[in-house]
Amino acid sequence: MALIAHMADIHLGYRQYGLGERENDLYEAFSEAVEHALREHAEALIIAGDLFDTPRPPVKALTWAKKILSQLTEKGVKVLYVLGDHDYPRRLDELPPTALFDNLIHIGQKKIELSLSSGAFVFAGLDRLPSSMFEEAINSITHTVGETGKKSVLVAHIPLERGGRAGIAKLPRGYSYYALGHEHRRQQLNLHSSIAAYSGSLEILSRAEIADWESMGKGFYLVDLSKDEPILHEVSLGCVRPQRMVETRAEGLSTVLDEVKRWSHTLAKKPIIHLAVSGRGIDASKVARLLLEKLSGDVLYHRFEVREEIGELSLEKLQRSLDIRSIVREYMLGRGFEERDIELALRIYDAFKRGGEEELEETILSEAGEVLNK
Repeated sequence: MALIAHMADIHLGYRQYGLGERENDLYEAFSEAVEHALREHAEALIIAGDLFDTPRPPVKALTWAKKILSQLTEKGVKVLYVLGDHDYPRRLDELPPTALFDNLIHIGQKKIELSLSSGAFVFAGLDRLPSSMFEEAINSITHTVGETGKKSVLVAHIPLERGGRAGIAKLPRGYSYYALGHEHRRQQLNLHSSIAAYSGSLEILSRAEIADWESMGKGFYLVDLSKDEPILHEVSLGCVRPQRMVETRAEGLSTVLDEVKRWSHTLAKKPIIHLAVSGRGIDASKVARLLLEKLSGDVLYHRFEVREEIGELSLEKLQRSLDIRSIVREYMLGRGFEERDIELALRIYDAFKRGGEEELEETILSEAGEVLNK
């Protein structure tokens, strides 16, 4: 059996809601994942990007990474990785934090051959790059099994879609397995008659991930490459801190909070609660006081939003009156910004509305490049 562990989106150093406990949760999750991989005798660990949450992580994150990764290399487990958008350097003359670790093998935009128990495998990687560099990088890793007669794995940090356009569909054909990162939802896909998979994040990193955690857990894949087709085994971690979305009307808030309190007492870790309270004429200060009274000491953190109910006609009128570009312009003019700065802000806003995260990133990088070249 040629068994590899496929992880991604680990985000060491991230302090969700500014909490030290949440930073520690990520170290614990990575440690548990690596311990499980070692118990299963994985021969290699693939990290498909975003080992760190920032290209300049805190010393604590670097220390934990060194401690956890050394457990693998001491056992002879190879660690291969690509860079994600979070750990990719922001300046051309900077190195990523992973450059500090001699025991990590960077496979971004190149291929290596690795001998596993069932034979030799070709591994290639694709860092998370701006679109201007994407096509050239793709050409550098184009590979077919027929060229070498060996099974091959492509490791890439890439969104499922790029600015509304297909992302992974542009990856080259011919690989036995596509080990992907960037999407925090664990999922398997068919790609070029092969299997592609996002291992997902190891922890709940945003409110949008709670439903997926409740239905399928958080963790990584153990991948058996010894057969004609890869066999994926899902591993869900037990240390993930519970989070819950709670919606209630104002008049039922006290009862709902009592239920949350009872639920928290059944957990090994204090949970995080996201509360939405709907109704008319809600006093937010009273909601805050009740939350403290009911949940203090029983949850790690809680946050709430008030959803004031208004009539359909009032809502429709409000939506028609909103012109974000005009609001931004008036705001910046009123605070003395120059016209060129206002136009830059509006170009960035338009890029996001037009193409989402991908085009937003391209616009910012393009504008930054023009400034640096002046």
